[in-house]
Amino acid sequence: KNMKANMNTQVNPCDNFYEYACGNWINNNPPPRQMSEYASFYKINNEVRDNIKKLIMTRPSSRDAVAVRKLRGIYRSCINIQGIDRRGDKPMLKLLKRLGGFPMLDGSFNKRKFNVNTAVANYMTNGFMPFFDDAVERGGPNDPPRKMYFLVQPRLHMPMNKFRNGLPAYRTFITKVMGLLNAKSTTLSRDIDDLVRFATSLNDLLAPWTARNAKRTFSELRRLSSLNFARIINIQTKKSGSTFRVKPSTAFYDYAPHYWSGFNRLIKRTKKETIANYMAWDLVYNTIGYLPERKYKSAINNFVVNALGQYPRGGDRSYSCLRSLTSDKSLVPIVSRMYVDKYFDKRAKTIASEMIEDIRKSFEDMLQNVQWMDAASRKAGYDKAAAIKKDVGYPEELLVDAKLNAKFSKMTGWSSAYYANTVSTWRNSKRESFKQLGMTLSKDEWHITATTVNAFYEPSLNRISIPAAILQKPFYNKDHPKYLNFAGIGYVIGHELTHGFDNSGKNYDLNGNRVQWWSSETLRKYQQKANCFVNQYNSFQVPEVNSHVNGKLTLNENLADNGGILESFRAYRTYIAKLGREEPTLPGLNLTPNQLFYLNSAQVWCGKVFTAAAWRRNLNEVHSPMRYRVWGSLMNSPD
Repeated sequence: KNMKANMNTQVNPCDNFYEYACGNWINNNPPPRQMSEYASFYKINNEVRDNIKKLIMTRPSSRDAVAVRKLRGIYRSCINIQGIDRRGDKPMLKLLKRLGGFPMLDGSFNKRKFNVNTAVANYMTNGFMPFFDDAVERGGPNDPPRKMYFLVQPRLHMPMNKFRNGLPAYRTFITKVMGLLNAKSTTLSRDIDDLVRFATSLNDLLAPWTARNAKRTFSELRRLSSLNFARIINIQTKKSGSTFRVKPSTAFYDYAPHYWSGFNRLIKRTKKETIANYMAWDLVYNTIGYLPERKYKSAINNFVVNALGQYPRGGDRSYSCLRSLTSDKSLVPIVSRMYVDKYFDKRAKTIASEMIEDIRKSFEDMLQNVQWMDAASRKAGYDKAAAIKKDVGYPEELLVDAKLNAKFSKMTGWSSAYYANTVSTWRNSKRESFKQLGMTLSKDEWHITATTVNAFYEPSLNRISIPAAILQKPFYNKDHPKYLNFAGIGYVIGHELTHGFDNSGKNYDLNGNRVQWWSSETLRKYQQKANCFVNQYNSFQVPEVNSHVNGKLTLNENLADNGGILESFRAYRTYIAKLGREEPTLPGLNLTPNQLFYLNSAQVWCGKVFTAAAWRRNLNEVHSPMRYRVWGSLMNSPD
């Protein structure tokens, strides 16, 4: 019924198959306001997001895992305006005092007791990063299989391109907030001037995110920076319960190599009191939204409008609370658990895993007929395809209460302590992050969340990920005929598998090492074939922008689309051969199972891109326009 409603049967499919399959989709699925493009992926993503919000808003139950109850408790504390008002500024002032105080608020400062390394470590433990940002992630393909440290330049209080123009409003904001906090400093105006100058100097040290990075040791960084990072990080690992300690020779990735020499000079020439004020102000800036709204709303809105050029904050409190919680990446495991428990059919995990094996076999069979590969390269291709690992649905440990609860053991979920809950979330996130530093990578570790409406291939891991959230209509349904499921999620699986052999994936072997594993002659012939795809897609017009598809930019995705549809259809036909009969067709559509396969494969890409977004996509998007994802792969298919 839905398939027919989305079609434009007035169009001859041989003239315009995309319009035939999707001509009425946008009429049946009007995009939300202010969306410049809308498609099946967007629609499902919105539905998943709405379902997650319903789950968070549900009252905590004793039957839930403790971590789930905590998350629901945090939401309830967020909408508990009376509880927030009753506690007032006290939770923040208590935290500031524990971290050494706020000189221009307290009116006093002991510079002999202030140590910037100790202060940075203490703030960092609580999730505050005034001078830099960081992450603990797996290293590069040629690094040892351990979690490494990544150092990044800080996120300041205004974007780089708006900082200078926003300074008057920024200073006004600080002044207003300090007045609301009853600052006791007798030199408050001068203190604020010093703080703003310091913040401006920090901004001047930043570089665009495209700047190069460097792999270096902590001893090398120590010569550049006045901060003792080895000491600061070891404080974090110790507090996390880990026995790992970084050494001067420990390697890490520095994504801010341009930053440290200037930062070092800035710290040396700045008064300790100003440094302490900036660190404390950074905490206030990042948590003021968790304090009584009526007290600070006017100051916050004047700042976001005049300095950031954004709309005023406010509106529905429950909406802003849900947005805050769903955007916090550290809470993703709890959200994923709730989603899987409520909305995911566990049988889909088994069925999708079986489909991956069917499509893997289809790909291996197709390798036999690839004329441009020599025997050694073909054998290496078989080996790589056989070695592809798969993540389907969700990690099994997600459903183990003890493991989930342990991951959030330091997070609180009191229904009347929103500020404390929020800080405990950040503190817990930092603790869990440093607990992993130096750990050997687990072959079973997931890198994609179960609530992601997409699928992925990671070349450095030689791994396919099919999250739970994409295993739904139009990609998958347990009650659908196999031709629809193979045309939906099967196509997606084939697409991701083909990425292992596209113009980037071909540079990684079966173990994820970046090496040349094809012969030079095979690579030469491959490039000739790839250039054919570039030229073909270059010829496709994009009428919305009076231009053409960029065949070079979109090459990898075009290769994956073409491979995916071939592999999935042939896997389906192999399934039918084993079944020994054709599946029933759909009522109301006079189409064969094979035709219905291709119809659904096209409807996966139904959508609409409006002119403003079409310009941006044509310049930067690595995927071809949706109509050409359908046309290109089908016109190249011998089936």
